[in-house]
Amino acid sequence: MQKKIDMYTGLVAAIFGFIVSILSLNLPSGFLTGGRQHVYLPLGCAIIMCIAGISLFYINYKKIKKEGLPEQKRDEQKEEHYKLIIATILISIVYAFFFKRLGYILSTTLYLSSMLFLLRGKKKWISNIVIPLGFSYVIIFTFGKFLQIYLPTL
Repeated sequence: MQKKIDMYTGLVAAIFGFIVSILSLNLPSGFLTGGRQHVYLPLGCAIIMCIAGISLFYINYKKIKKEGLPEQKRDEQKEEHYKLIIATILISIVYAFFFKRLGYILSTTLYLSSMLFLLRGKKKWISNIVIPLGFSYVIIFTFGKFLQIYLPTL
């Protein structure tokens, strides 16, 4: 069943990538420079998405053709996946709500820590805290020093 879902996901990703590539090619030329440099990033991402989607579709199509579709359904796994999806959505909504109030560093660290605790468990609690702290500070430093884009602070 999962292979069939992955096959459909690959097909949808390829179609979406194709649509984005067409839309990015139809972007108007730059206002100040008159160039088309702003097209390269969305076009590149769309091409990568098309390639990844086609690959996912093809790999799972081959597996289904070779092995056939398994008839056993794992209800417990499905239920666990749904719980993870709902928890991720709720944590993301809380993150979006508190982003401006708490600032980038604190809200992102809390968000990433809670996601890591959700996915990795409590056993790796040190790395579940250290990794988000390091990530937040690297992003703040990169955006502030190199790109001169300042993210919200307290």
